[in-house]
Formats: sequence, structure tokens, C-alpha cells
Amino acid sequence: MVNVYSLFNIVLNAYNLLLGFTQFLARDVQDTFPQLVDNGLRMLLQLLTCWKNSITPGLIKNQTEKNKKVDLTNTQQKSKKADFSQAEALALVMLCNCRPCPRRLSAHILREVKCLVKILG
Repeated sequence: MVNVYSLFNIVLNAYNLLLGFTQFLARDVQDTFPQLVDNGLRMLLQLLTCWKNSITPGLIKNQTEKNKKVDLTNTQQKSKKADFSQAEALALVMLCNCRPCPRRLSAHILREVKCLVKILG
């Protein structure tokens, strides 16, 4: 049961990190510096990928043991959707970029967000 609560805390902290980082990329990183945009998108993709990889083994273990699920409150569920919508919005905007690197990274970001939404339900 302690593992479920620690996993729950990691998920909540990752939401806050995702929210802060997407806001930082949208507000403070200007597209006049293409290297910064590329590196920011790479970091966002790496964050999402690491988050997905850290959740998946715990999810499989919980499904096999059929432990009790910890329910999120309504406000936490709303913030979860808002965080993913901001990451999706940033990826969709970068998908319209004229350079191939941000388009490729944003397609991967959208794929990772889709997987995370499916895993977290």
C-alpha cells in the first residue's frame, strides 16, 4: 500500500513539473533561437518518456496484484487534464513550424501524451 501512495505522489509532482515546464517553453523561449526551442522540446519529450517508463512497471505490478486504486479528487483530475492539454497545445503549435526538427519532436510529444493519457486513464 505504501508503494501505491509513493507512486501517487510521484505522479502529482510530475504534473506540476510538466505544467511549469510547458509554461516556461511557451512564455520564455522565443522562436528566434531555434537551438533553444529544439532543446526545450527534447527535454519535454524526455520528461514525458521517463514519466511513462516510471509509471508503466508500477501499473503492471498493481494490475497483477489487483491492489486498491487511489482515487484522485475532482480538482486533481481537472488539473491533470489541463497539464496534458498545455503539453498537447505546445506540441500542436510546434507541429506547424517550418523546420523539420521541431515537427518531428512535437509528433513524438503528442504520441507520448497519448500513451500517458491511456495509462493514467
